[in-house]
Amino acid sequence: EIDRPEDQAVFVITMIVSFALCLPLNFIENSFWRKFYSSTCGFAISFYFHGTGMIFNIVYILTTYLWMKFLPRRAACIAMATWSCSILMIMQMYYYLEHKSGFLLTTILRMNFAKIVMVIVNYSDAGKLKRYPKKQNNFTAREKYYATPFNKKLDFWQWINYFLYVGAQPIGPMHEYYEFDQFINYKGYITKKPTTSNF
Repeated sequence: EIDRPEDQAVFVITMIVSFALCLPLNFIENSFWRKFYSSTCGFAISFYFHGTGMIFNIVYILTTYLWMKFLPRRAACIAMATWSCSILMIMQMYYYLEHKSGFLLTTILRMNFAKIVMVIVNYSDAGKLKRYPKKQNNFTAREKYYATPFNKKLDFWQWINYFLYVGAQPIGPMHEYYEFDQFINYKGYITKKPTTSNF
């Protein structure tokens, strides 16, 4: 619930600033600086919006990544799903029992949970496509398309850039990793679009 005028003002200001901070990406083509700018601004605007609760969100993102980093693919998918779902449920229950209102940390956690689920599905699909090449016809073109970047594990910076993308802070929208990877690295179809549409 956003019923306090100060909360409503913060929400409007944050949305405007978030949009405005996306605009310079129109003119940055170097992938390193695109990532650095996007993640730095994304963290700053989320910290402004969520306050110190953003630290918990970062811990949530990083601990989920550790499952992918150190476990085999199938076990990692199960562990990531179990862990992220548990964290979200615990936080949701806490806010419910405490009768909290206003901007809740579960807003960003829910968005990141949805992103994690998309990663899990694509990561799992990529493993199945690699392990059972004869069963590729069982997958749709869309499933194969979005599984492409997950033929190998994401590294730390790919992961953190995905979750701190300035255009999705502080409350969304969600986006598939493949689309983000094309955009943030300025490659593929994104390079064919007019500069003014590159946000």
